[in-house]
Amino acid sequence: MKQGWRPRRTIVVASWDGEEEGLIGSTEWVEQHAADLEHAVAYFNIDVAASGPAFNSAAVPSLYRFVREIVAEVPSAAGSGSVLDTWITQQSIPSSSQSQAFVPHQGSSVATASAPVEEAHATTAPPRFGDLGSGSDYSPFLDHAGVPAADIGADGPFGVYHSSYDNFDWFARFIDPGFAITVQQARIFGLEILHMANADVLPEDETATAEAVRGYLSRVRTRGATRGISLDLSAAQAAADSFITAARAVEARQLTAGPNAARLNAAVIAAEHALVLPQGLPLRPWYRHAIYAPGLDTGYAPEVLPGVNDAIDDGDAARAQAQVAELAAVLSHAAQMLNAAVR
Repeated sequence: MKQGWRPRRTIVVASWDGEEEGLIGSTEWVEQHAADLEHAVAYFNIDVAASGPAFNSAAVPSLYRFVREIVAEVPSAAGSGSVLDTWITQQSIPSSSQSQAFVPHQGSSVATASAPVEEAHATTAPPRFGDLGSGSDYSPFLDHAGVPAADIGADGPFGVYHSSYDNFDWFARFIDPGFAITVQQARIFGLEILHMANADVLPEDETATAEAVRGYLSRVRTRGATRGISLDLSAAQAAADSFITAARAVEARQLTAGPNAARLNAAVIAAEHALVLPQGLPLRPWYRHAIYAPGLDTGYAPEVLPGVNDAIDDGDAARAQAQVAELAAVLSHAAQMLNAAVR
C-alpha cells in the first residue's frame, strides 16, 4: 500500500471475541452491520489454524474451485508439492490406515465419526470439501446474512484441546516445531483475501452451487420416502434447472468479461444473497439460508436443504411440502439475478 496499491474491494479483518459462548462477537457484529453485508462478496474463516499436518476446508460450493486454486499456489508444510497435492494424497489414504486418534476438535468443520458432513459431489474435482454447519464464526455470516463462506484448518492428533496443556510450549514442541504449518496456513488465508479483494471478475462458481442443490433434491426424495413422506419436487427441480442454466451462462461470461465486469459481479453477489429465506427457517427463524444450516440435533454437523429435511425428520409432510415451495422460490430468484447479467 505504501507503493500505491489499493484493493478493488474493501477488506475487513476481524478477531472475534466470545466464540465459545455462542459465537457472540461475530453474531452481534453481523447483526449490527446487516445492511453493509448485503453487498459482501465472501467471508473467510480460520479457527484452529494448525493443530496438526492434515489440511482441511469446508465451504459453500461456489467457493470450491477458488479454494482449490489458492491451495495449489501454496507450498506444503510437508516439504514437497503444494498444499493441494498433500490434501488430495491425505484423502486417498484408506481410513483404516489412519491413526484412530485423528478426530477433529469440536470447532472444526470437517467430519467426525458420529456427525458426517455432506461430501463434495461427483461433478466437482478432488479434494473433498466439508459443508459448513456451525461451531465457528462463519455461522452468522452464512446462515443469517447469506454471505458465501469458506473455512480452513489443519488437524491431527489433538489430545490437549481445551485443557491446561494447550499452550505455546506444547504447540511449539509437539505440533508445529519451526512453525511451518502456521506459515502455510497464513499464506493460504492471505491469498484468499488478496485474490478475492483484487479480482476483476469475482471467482465464484454459481454452477457448482446449482448442481449441488440438484443433488440435494435427489437425496431429499429418498429421505422422505424412507420416512413415508412423498413429496412433489417438480417445482423445486424446475427452479434448480433454471438456476443451472443461468449459472452456466454467467460462467461463460466470466471467462471473457475482463476488467469491465461490474454488472456480472453484482449479479453473482445478488444470486448468493437470494438464497436467504426472508422469514427464516420454521422453528428457528434466525437461521435464514435455504441451502445450509447446522442440524437441529446434530451439534456442529451441517444439514442441507434444512427447511425440507427438518420437516421430514419431524414427520410433518405438510410443512415439508411448504418448504419445498419456499426453496423453489429462492432458487428461481437466484436464477433471475444471474439472468439479469446475461440478457
